[in-house]
Amino acid sequence: MIVADILMWFLLILGTYVVFISYWLASQALFPELAEGCRQRIKAAPVKQALIGLACTVPAAGAGIGLLNVPNPILKFVGATMVLLLILAGLVGSSGLAAQIGYGLANPADEAQPWRRVLRGGMVLGLTFVFPLIGWFLILPLSLVMGVGALFGSLLGGRRGSAAILEPFVPVAGS
Repeated sequence: MIVADILMWFLLILGTYVVFISYWLASQALFPELAEGCRQRIKAAPVKQALIGLACTVPAAGAGIGLLNVPNPILKFVGATMVLLLILAGLVGSSGLAAQIGYGLANPADEAQPWRRVLRGGMVLGLTFVFPLIGWFLILPLSLVMGVGALFGSLLGGRRGSAAILEPFVPVAGS
């Protein structure tokens, strides 16, 4: 293996790591109530969220992959859209898992800047994905599946109502 190959793999892994953390931070910034709802659901019942996510993910991923294999380009596009939206749902929902890990790594500055919890937890969670085989084939898919379950649970049966969870955070000037 030459230096160029090593550098290529290093940059691919680092880029993927940064993308995961960016999606988690963007989810926290755009939809803090939704991320908090996902965090509370994952904290209360992580296995339940994983099972709900598995029940939602397997049929949707199967349908999307099945549509990707048909010759019709419109159906291929629909299949690709289904798979990509499923991955996006997993990333948005797993921001709650990153936040929950960040709550375990508490810092006094977290009250003023709650996104720091997601950053800190996301850095730890993202590093667990790097570990060969266990990280790639167990922790990463489980995190995304759990995120899908937490996201759908928060959207469909939110504790404070789904309308409140879907509202984006809008800071008020002067307060």
